[in-house]
Amino acid sequence: MQPTADVVVIGGGVFGCSAALHLAEAGAGRVVLLERSEKLAMQTSSAGAGFVNLWQLGGDPLELAIERYALDFYHDLSAEFAFDYKPVGMVTLAATEAGANGLAALHANIAAKGLSNEAQLLDSKAVQAHVPILDPAHIQGGLWWPHAIRLDAPRAVESIAGRFMAAGGNIETGVRVTGIDLVHGQITGVQTSAGAIATRCVVNAAGAWSGQINALIGLALAMIPLQVARLVTEPLAGVPDNLPLLIFNDYYGVYLRECAGGLLFGTDNHLMHGPQLMRQIGGAFGLTTAPFEPPESIDLLTDDLHRYHEGLAAAMHSIFPVLRQFRVKSRHSGLPVRTPDNRHLLGQAPNVNGYYLIGGDNEVGLTHGPGLARLLAELIVSGQTSSDISAYRPERLRIGTPQIEPATH
Repeated sequence: MQPTADVVVIGGGVFGCSAALHLAEAGAGRVVLLERSEKLAMQTSSAGAGFVNLWQLGGDPLELAIERYALDFYHDLSAEFAFDYKPVGMVTLAATEAGANGLAALHANIAAKGLSNEAQLLDSKAVQAHVPILDPAHIQGGLWWPHAIRLDAPRAVESIAGRFMAAGGNIETGVRVTGIDLVHGQITGVQTSAGAIATRCVVNAAGAWSGQINALIGLALAMIPLQVARLVTEPLAGVPDNLPLLIFNDYYGVYLRECAGGLLFGTDNHLMHGPQLMRQIGGAFGLTTAPFEPPESIDLLTDDLHRYHEGLAAAMHSIFPVLRQFRVKSRHSGLPVRTPDNRHLLGQAPNVNGYYLIGGDNEVGLTHGPGLARLLAELIVSGQTSSDISAYRPERLRIGTPQIEPATH
């Protein structure tokens, strides 16, 4: 364990590793990353589906710039490391007429911004040309995103960490943070299970466990871990290895992609977590119930979501005939952190000098992590950022004085 560091980053997922790398490359000095698991990317990052896309083509300009940076970042990283990087593109599918109308409206918005070459509207026949495993009779249309990439999320995080170490960074796994030292509102050190580190700068990138780290300095923010899950089938005949990423906005948020000859399958589980979400938000804002406390490890989650996913996959066999019979090869769960206004947290904590947060992934951590990390490194090294990040300020979600403006996207 290094006895001193210029910056200590807490958390070995995509946010933590990205932050450590960008800090090291920006000249932040000696950067030490601490991860309590024995390996990196063992928690929520291990369950990442591996979709990286320009999600904000029709929306927030800052987040669109962050997404463009991610595409370039992973392309460059793939020249150094192997992490199943594939520029396969993505098709957003419409299973209903309403869904097709929604895609048409989105495409019109994108075209109005002069970006129609980056997303093309498809009829059902054109969709089948991109997605040969699909029966077009059950599809109303689609939207093609040619620049989307797929990757193996945990291997990508390990690759980011490899580049960080090549830049001179230090990673300590199996180390728990037990305390944070403050003197007159200034960070002075971190206490760990392996000893103390003197530092004047700490980055909390602990994901679902960020709240526990915040509590060490008496800070409470509305960061809400919500369980998600996905499964991977055994190999299925006819699934091409260059299959585009697939997602349904109008069919329970289902997403699919090729994985080792089979299909990776999951959903956006907003509807599955209504009561849980309300309980957690209520507790976060000081109402009658306590907020959710994540378990020690993702492996300890009790999980009924996989049954839901298996049922959905079976029900989709009319759209994807390859799903008439399938066997589940593996299942993965995660706890991505949601925020009430659907925006990230990025910046220095209120009233604590040298304590920074990067979090609130809102299910786009793999895409937004590198760009957010670059902005964080700018802030720490130079005291300012090249883009306005005020929408991400941590104090807006401070418990007791919430100041949130819901995102429009």
